[in-house]
Amino acid sequence: ALTRTRSHAHTHTHIHTGMRSHTHTHTHTYIHTHAHTRTYKHAHAHTHIHICAHKRTRTHTHTHAHPYT
Repeated sequence: ALTRTRSHAHTHTHIHTGMRSHTHTHTHTYIHTHAHTRTYKHAHAHTHIHICAHKRTRTHTHTHAHPYT
């Protein structure tokens, strides 16, 4: 059984300057985990962190599990 763990971290920062000062910071953390066993299992973990200045902090966490039998 082979187990490989890959972690990818992507950070995107978008700064929009218009009539009003608006700073938009978007942080995207992508964690990809591969679990290779007798029963091909595929696990995807997506963590979405959305931070807007002068606004509420939104945190989205998506976890997808794809078991291949």
